[in-house]
Amino acid sequence: MADDRISVTPMAATLLGIACLLCDSALLCALLLCAAVHEGGHLLTIRLMGRHVDSVEVEFLGVSMHCETASYTQELIAASAGPAASFVLAAGLALLGKAPQDEFCVMTCGMSAVLGAFNLLPIMPLDGGRILRAWAMMATDIDAAERIVGVTGIISCLGLVGLGVWNTFASGNWTALAAAIVLTVKNILPSGRRRAIANKGEII
Repeated sequence: MADDRISVTPMAATLLGIACLLCDSALLCALLLCAAVHEGGHLLTIRLMGRHVDSVEVEFLGVSMHCETASYTQELIAASAGPAASFVLAAGLALLGKAPQDEFCVMTCGMSAVLGAFNLLPIMPLDGGRILRAWAMMATDIDAAERIVGVTGIISCLGLVGLGVWNTFASGNWTALAAAIVLTVKNILPSGRRRAIANKGEII
């Protein structure tokens, strides 16, 4: 993978810097471990299918891997691998973290489970949106797939925004609301939505 290109968006770099400043070392290590296992699930599956990752982009909502063109079945499998890896990590840590004093295992277990569940939401460009896109493209055509993914994504985004607003008032944590707003903007813009649907070989 010597020719692979790795880039980091300004927003992702800013958020990583803020996390380094505000988060304690245990929390930061847990976040990085969960992210590494999730993305490692994608990468391992892509390589096992004989595909090459051309470039990697670290974004606000995760990591986008731009790959060689694959079939929609392969895309569905690769997109499912990230959440699967997250749930495997959570299950493993649940067994190791039974003791109440093992706070790191318990914390990382929860984070990994939440990361896996969040990425299964049927919203582009999350894994759930890509799974839905792959299924829709196999079952219909690009126009019908765009309608299915677009409508499902917007409805899910609105629900996520509502949940984010409630969480902000309930806990004072605006992270979920910020993520929901970014996802909503990405799904409302028609050009961005069609480009995401039409472009194969991109896993987040």
